[in-house]
Amino acid sequence: MAQDKEAASRQALASCRRIIVKIGTGVLTSQAGGIDSGTLSGICSQVAALHDSGKQVILVTSGAVGSGRAQLKLGEKKLSMNLQQASAAVGQSLLMEQYNRHFREKGKTTAQILLTQDDFGNPGRLANLASTIGALFSLGAIPIVNENDAVATEELDASSGRNGKLFGDNDVLSSLLAAKADADALIILSTVEGLLGKDGKAVSYVEKVDETTEALDKGDCSAGGRGGLPSKLAAMKTACESGAIGIIADGKSPGVLGRVFSGEKVGTLFERGEKPSGKPQAQAGYAMKISLAAKQAGIELSQSPLEARDRALLLAADFVEKNADSIISQNEADVAEARQNGADGAFLSRLKISHKGIEYLCSTLRQMAKMPLPNQEMGSWELPNGLKIRRVRTPLGAICVIFESRPDVVVEAGALAIKSGNAIIMKGGSEAARSCKALAGILRTALSECGLAQDSVQLFSGERSDLAALLKQKGAIELAVPRGGEGLISFVAKNSEVPVIYAGGGNCHLYVHEDADMQMAAAIAIDAKVRKPSACNAIETLLVHSKIAPAFLPMAAKKLQESGVELRCCKKSAKIIGSACKKAEESDWATEFLGPTLAVKVVDGIDEAASHINKYGTRHSEAIVTKSRDAYERFAANVDAAAIYWNASTRFTDGSQFGFGAELGISTKKLHDRWPIALEALYTYKYEIIGNGQTRG
Repeated sequence: MAQDKEAASRQALASCRRIIVKIGTGVLTSQAGGIDSGTLSGICSQVAALHDSGKQVILVTSGAVGSGRAQLKLGEKKLSMNLQQASAAVGQSLLMEQYNRHFREKGKTTAQILLTQDDFGNPGRLANLASTIGALFSLGAIPIVNENDAVATEELDASSGRNGKLFGDNDVLSSLLAAKADADALIILSTVEGLLGKDGKAVSYVEKVDETTEALDKGDCSAGGRGGLPSKLAAMKTACESGAIGIIADGKSPGVLGRVFSGEKVGTLFERGEKPSGKPQAQAGYAMKISLAAKQAGIELSQSPLEARDRALLLAADFVEKNADSIISQNEADVAEARQNGADGAFLSRLKISHKGIEYLCSTLRQMAKMPLPNQEMGSWELPNGLKIRRVRTPLGAICVIFESRPDVVVEAGALAIKSGNAIIMKGGSEAARSCKALAGILRTALSECGLAQDSVQLFSGERSDLAALLKQKGAIELAVPRGGEGLISFVAKNSEVPVIYAGGGNCHLYVHEDADMQMAAAIAIDAKVRKPSACNAIETLLVHSKIAPAFLPMAAKKLQESGVELRCCKKSAKIIGSACKKAEESDWATEFLGPTLAVKVVDGIDEAASHINKYGTRHSEAIVTKSRDAYERFAANVDAAAIYWNASTRFTDGSQFGFGAELGISTKKLHDRWPIALEALYTYKYEIIGNGQTRG
């Protein structure tokens, strides 16, 4: 049984993507105490080969103190704290000089990161670490991490007797990095073959680090180092409990890394445990891993044939149709839990997926499959010197969409991403977790069935602290789109280091001008408020010209109230309508009710209506009912909104209604896109310049 488990885990090493390789002091240093250049060159060659195979490798190196001690000719005597720190400062630069030289010979770029254990207890520093490592991976660099011995005190002063934060030959550092960076494997290269059994032979496999394991070999520190087998076992315990496979192997053994990742029986393998589920830690690793996977998947998807992406969309529609009962069942569980937690009717309306909703999702996917892509060439011209220039559309890359209580967003956003050749990471509200998981799973299955990258559609399951880290992945994520209330938008604005398009709120208005057709105006008001009051394009305030108010308001109020709408009226409108309405408070004019409540105000004309809208509105969708083109044009010129309607309901502000297909949301900002954030908004552009040997000089 143990042999089968070991064999399976050794084979699994080949598919590990993110790897921590820790190199001990004894491996790096020669007998004279300096850096063993031959061994280091060999390890760098092996790491470069792993890097070329597509693996993300983080090196954790020791050797700074030992290297500096040799350079400063301090001998083998015990060093004081300040001399240890001075040795580390001198040795670290020498160490990195060697790494840079060896990796440069292999065409690789390196980056130095110095850490202390305090960094792992600070969420802000962890988020910055994640962002830095993510950017380095996206740039093709190899991070080289070491303990910041030059500023560490307790870490170095193990002999002081204090309960310090001892990393211990960087073993603990490598295990913390493996856990926080969500690594798939931790390889510790030491001067021993692995864990030695009672018979003195290397143990091939350890299922779990426990007291029995720890009793096998207490080990000694490597020369010049601070760790030993106990610290390595502790490191393996931490890493494996976080879901990584662990290996302790002889770092001086030729080709050791290549042999490990080819599945050869090398060193001691420590079985990985289950990756933590439920609440991922507020760590850089999860955000970094999912964003980098999205970036790579987006590159692959953008290079795939459009026909394959369209097949995936059509297949996803078929899967949604066939699994309708299961999707609705998962959604009913979400709705029941939300109701039990006190959610109101408007919230439940946004959360619910009905059979009609299933039809909408299938239609969205099929419509997107049939839509043509925007013209890839946006323009071309030739300069007098003969250079030909083309402006060409290209997908943005990895996009993050954060939304609340709307599981249908998963299908809309996923369809847009697949069609346009972008990757998408979606963070839905926890109240819709089951529904979102079911729908995202269908999209991923359809992608896989069509030979496309599954990770181009991903759900983000972390907490808010993880989301903050995700929004800092500027090396991997190109755009964030928050789609929800002010709290969500404020959170994204505060935490994001990537560009943001805000899918803002919908405090929309209908203005009834003095010459309006009253029956038309009443019908529009009913449609824009009653049909789906929880929609962002539903009206929240009815503005009525004072000249038509006495005739229009009683008739319109009766129809609205018969449809279950609560009216909150200004003094003038309350006097006309009577006791059937409530008094409007100042806050009502700025409120997006998202339910069967409508504020009503009488105004003296277009100028007052426009002033009210510009003061309280969210620049989403505004409408006027009038027979006069002049009145409409004046209204349109004075109102600042993404969509302005003349004699029509605001409920048409929707990507599919505009003929754009699915949407990520309605942008109420003016950059980079306005109106529904649809297919065309998910592209940027590049310039292609074709010459024939032209030079500028």
